[in-house]
Amino acid sequence: MEFKPDWEQAVRRFEAWYAFEETDRPVMIVSAPKAPRQDPPAPGDLLRRWTDAEYLIARHEAAFRSTHYAGESYPHCWPNLGPGIAGAYAGCEPVFDETTMWLKPLDRPLSGIHPVWDEDNHWWQVTLELTHAAAEAGEGRWVTGITDLGGVTDILAGMRHSDRLCIEMLEEPEEILRVRDGLLEIWKRAYSALADITQPVNGGTTGWLGAFSVHRTYPLQCDFCCMIGPEMFERFVLPELRELCRWLDRSVYHLDGPGAVKHLDALLGIRELNAIQWVQGAGQAPTIEWADLLKRILDAGKSVFAYASPQEVRPLLERLGARGVALAVGASTPEEADYLVRMSAEWSRP
Repeated sequence: MEFKPDWEQAVRRFEAWYAFEETDRPVMIVSAPKAPRQDPPAPGDLLRRWTDAEYLIARHEAAFRSTHYAGESYPHCWPNLGPGIAGAYAGCEPVFDETTMWLKPLDRPLSGIHPVWDEDNHWWQVTLELTHAAAEAGEGRWVTGITDLGGVTDILAGMRHSDRLCIEMLEEPEEILRVRDGLLEIWKRAYSALADITQPVNGGTTGWLGAFSVHRTYPLQCDFCCMIGPEMFERFVLPELRELCRWLDRSVYHLDGPGAVKHLDALLGIRELNAIQWVQGAGQAPTIEWADLLKRILDAGKSVFAYASPQEVRPLLERLGARGVALAVGASTPEEADYLVRMSAEWSRP
């Protein structure tokens, strides 16, 4: 690969991580700037900044040229239309600002919502265009990821508004399950089509998280779960997660913040789930303070993915070891990045 000459070795380490195999060192996704970044001029129109394929490719290529990829970090061109764009495939209107997108809630009863696949949906066609363009331009040069489809229940929360969804789960549970199942089918149709585009070119798949696999993988999530208790999680969320973990070849769950930890035991009970990504969130203690939580996941036989500062790498690895551990680290220099990767074997040794 042009921007990652040792890519094949990185792929092998990712596969060992998903399989929870014993390894000589953890997966180390460490990158650093190596030259000033020269971004292309951004289109004046906000929507074009999100949807223009030429700008998408030029912006990513500028990042790749200025970045040193150490360990298992790699150039990842990710067609990003905002979190949960699959909701737009189901008929919601996406609203864009400079840095994110949200869905405009549907102002009609649940009985009037019937998610069905529409191949001609405008936002689906935009997604296809961006993905085709990135995959074709990136063959042999970078990895093209699958857009942020979103978590199925998170999409539903965007379609209804989170507070309203909590009430509807109590008052109209069967309708919620019906709409959820329709969204799940849309999600699977979209993923399959995007994987069919990217997998032959990449030799595998990846999503926004960047946890690559030669098989079909994706980061699953339900940030809405912080608003509900274990019983509602068991009824409304776990079935979709179990199905997707069985349906995909490899899976990671995005555990977002202390409010989601109450559901960890339920997640660890999903046999087919390979790994859990931990994000403590803004304003929380640094990653090293959550080492016991990460160890709990590892002790349950699941791999972990976490972000760490360069200063946290050694104490984390001394606590966690190498098996099933993936750390994403932003280093200051290429030399620091290479040092962290090189020393990770020693620091993680029992």
